[in-house]
Amino acid sequence: MVNIKKIWIQNYYNSDHRKSTFYQLYMNPETAPQTREFQSHCSDIENYINDYLQKTNRRCFKRGTILTTEEKWVIQPANIIQSVFKGFKTNYCKCCRSSTKRLDSAHTILTRPQILKNAIEHSQSELGEEDWVEQAIEFIQLHTKYPVITLCKECHRAMDKIHEPVNVKLRVGRGGIKIYINTK
Repeated sequence: MVNIKKIWIQNYYNSDHRKSTFYQLYMNPETAPQTREFQSHCSDIENYINDYLQKTNRRCFKRGTILTTEEKWVIQPANIIQSVFKGFKTNYCKCCRSSTKRLDSAHTILTRPQILKNAIEHSQSELGEEDWVEQAIEFIQLHTKYPVITLCKECHRAMDKIHEPVNVKLRVGRGGIKIYINTK
């Protein structure tokens, strides 16, 4: 026997309406910070980050540490995100709920370069000197305001392209009306 409710739920999670709703809840800079879901996610990630920074033994997250030039070059924002948040990643996509697809950690509200720019600005000393350790810590702590969320590749691309214009073409033929939708 076919479970209609299960099919309906799967279709809903894969629908454009669900992606649009998800964008408003987690990704939109104007609406997301006010939603209960986003605030709950921020609270969870804040607890995770605080716990991670207290327990880690990585030199790049210990205040007062002087890093070698080699250690400074090893610190890459993408690598930091992957290593720090691998314990926070869920085993399913938060948008479509798929657990069979390859999963990514996607940034909400701001992109990784924008968060990095904010971290550098916040961690500048009064003398204008750069403190790499302080920048790395600030970069991670800014993820309490602009958290990462687990998405499958398909949903991650959809969230990245949500503002791109959509071209819709209708063609009438013998077989009826065909609709073609393309994003640029």
